[in-house]
Amino acid sequence: MRQVVILTCIVIYGCMLCVEVNLIRTKILGWCYNEKPYPPDVHNKRMFYRFNYGNLLSKTMFSSLNWLFVLGYKQPLEMDDLGCLPSDFECRYVYSVFQQAYDSEKARALKKNRPPSLWKTYMRAYGWPILLGGSIRVLADICLILIPFAIGGVINYATREFFGEEKSTENVCYVTVNEFFSNGYVLVLVICVLTLAKAILFRFAHIMFDWYAIRVQSVLQVVVVITLLYYEMGVSALIGAAFIPVFGVVQYKITDILARLKNLILKTSDTRLKKINELLQGMKLLKLCAWEEMFCSSVEKVREQQVKLMMKSGAYMIVGLSTAKTLTAIVTLISFVSYSLLNPHPLTPELAFVVLAFFAQLTAPISVFARSLRFTAEAIPSMKRIQTFCEAHEIGEAVNGRPPMTRGFEDVDIDEQIVEDCDDAVDSNQGTVLDPSEVSGTYGHNRSKRNILASKTAGQSDSYSLLKSHHHSAYGTFAPGSSVIETALEESDVPEDIALQITDGAFSWNPDGSKDVLTNINIQIPVGSLVMVVGLVGSGKSSLLSAILGEMTTTSGMVQFNRKKNSVSYVPQKPWIQNATLRDNILFGEMFDQKRYSAVIAACALQPDIDILPAGDMTEIGDRGINLSGGQKQRVSMARAMYRKTDTLLLDDPLSALDVHVGSHLVEHGIMDMLVREGRTVILVTHQLQYLHLAKKVVLMDDGKVGKEGNLKEIQLHDPDLFAAWQETLRVLSESERDCESEDERVLRAEDERLDFIKRFNKR
Repeated sequence: MRQVVILTCIVIYGCMLCVEVNLIRTKILGWCYNEKPYPPDVHNKRMFYRFNYGNLLSKTMFSSLNWLFVLGYKQPLEMDDLGCLPSDFECRYVYSVFQQAYDSEKARALKKNRPPSLWKTYMRAYGWPILLGGSIRVLADICLILIPFAIGGVINYATREFFGEEKSTENVCYVTVNEFFSNGYVLVLVICVLTLAKAILFRFAHIMFDWYAIRVQSVLQVVVVITLLYYEMGVSALIGAAFIPVFGVVQYKITDILARLKNLILKTSDTRLKKINELLQGMKLLKLCAWEEMFCSSVEKVREQQVKLMMKSGAYMIVGLSTAKTLTAIVTLISFVSYSLLNPHPLTPELAFVVLAFFAQLTAPISVFARSLRFTAEAIPSMKRIQTFCEAHEIGEAVNGRPPMTRGFEDVDIDEQIVEDCDDAVDSNQGTVLDPSEVSGTYGHNRSKRNILASKTAGQSDSYSLLKSHHHSAYGTFAPGSSVIETALEESDVPEDIALQITDGAFSWNPDGSKDVLTNINIQIPVGSLVMVVGLVGSGKSSLLSAILGEMTTTSGMVQFNRKKNSVSYVPQKPWIQNATLRDNILFGEMFDQKRYSAVIAACALQPDIDILPAGDMTEIGDRGINLSGGQKQRVSMARAMYRKTDTLLLDDPLSALDVHVGSHLVEHGIMDMLVREGRTVILVTHQLQYLHLAKKVVLMDDGKVGKEGNLKEIQLHDPDLFAAWQETLRVLSESERDCESEDERVLRAEDERLDFIKRFNKR
């Protein structure tokens, strides 16, 4: 025993000497050592969460949170007391780790001509934490397995002491290792040490990898415990353990059924959400036609199918978990019965307690294995969906003269500037948390606290504060001096008098499709002009605007903007209205300018509609503009684009939802007198041919191509037949308008009388 103790002390002293020598080498001499800089989070005065930067003992005891417990004891905690999160707790850090691993796996898969695997991506991203934590978990399992042997030794020692077995009377100079560990009191101390070591190692493993590899190690733990049971009981242990593979087969079948049920549940959930979406979008039509019961019964029928599938899945889960809980008791009973029948030796207390301790250790891994099968059954369909999403075509951001407004979490460094932004992100005067993009002044949205407070005093609603702040996430925006923007602007060689141009453009909605929607597109849009895009239904007019916005995949050619006039507003064919006040829908986060606001309202003929509303322009608009008509929503969308001082406006047939006289007013006072006079470029998709004479350029789309291009006189010279057809269409339209003119006048007179009555009633 003395030799073992001496050898152990020598090993410990040697390890301590190596640590001291390495410390002198690194900290004093600096040989072959480059000291890593402190993370920027450590220098942040508002980052109080130092859990990641403590040692293992500190992490185990959670001593880094003592300040929070003390502060919470002294006073109620507020959000401001918690400070900022570390950078590796944020989404951008997780995204960057996963993105690097996925890019590496995608490059390897491309070389081997196979699709990238998400499982391998996970191992690349989190393999080292799993390996390190798994190694610590193995040590914890070893401590757990040694405890039954120590319990057997204690039982054996107590049995000898109880029956008074004779001890050896030989004079022994030294105590051997076997004699030392055969003492019951020593073994009790060993059990306490092993239990404490197991708990600490479990905590270390949990900190390292958060139980990532526990499912794999549960299987290994079952195999090791069964092997040790065979060492203790012989064949009887194998007879009892034979039921474990049967349990595995049952669990495999249950897992397979659960996976199929999960797929059906997801499909029915998608169907239900689609039906609900259709119901909400067509709510006005449903109310008008009294189709509520029919659509509700359709949704309820799908919901009943989903609930039945969920109940069936829950029943299989209960069966799987209950069999996992009862398996240990069944295996123990069968092993003891078979041992009594097959083994000539009696079942001693020492053997019984050791076997019971081992069988008790089987309960946790078997239950974990059952849960892991259930999690796997749920994860496989979800993984397939994520795999499909990751394999989808990436929309590339071309250098087209416009700065990249947002790019998610790409190319973002966690630097000290972000830390300083986090430090200044709380406004002590107002008690509101400000976004880092407001503090640092990111591209195009440099709004200070003074501007935000000014917008509040201008009468905007507090519920619209998110939109008022009008910022993109600091993760994906770029400052005006960004090298990415400068590169984009330098490579944009559009002439000064051209707002945008498309050269040899071919565009497609589906990048994997064989046919392009738009082909051979070559157009130039002059600065400060009105350009009208006309053509038959399905000829590619709206697709042309989508291609300009970058919403389509560019298969060939390029879209280039003027580097000095590259801001764009877009009015879709189906207007987009937010659940906010009418004024907030028009301002859309811009500062309130009474003069400009009144001019826009007048140009869009919205004043009569505002007078009808209960609270004027401060009336709350319902979801999807439920309390506005189609024409009102379209004019609100137009007013939003007109109020915002952008260089180029893309208007996707806004006149189709308007009456003739309202559309004429919008074109005359809104587009011509306001937009064109301000020198803003307007690209108008329309079917209203009576306004073609106002356009500086007319683009005729024909089957995804530019059929004709030029002003109205040039088109008349090059294609008289087309011009004659347009003239005939205009003649028919003018005759129909004259026939309906008297009726329209009566309708307008009645409408004016109704408005006057409403005004007088509201005044009373």
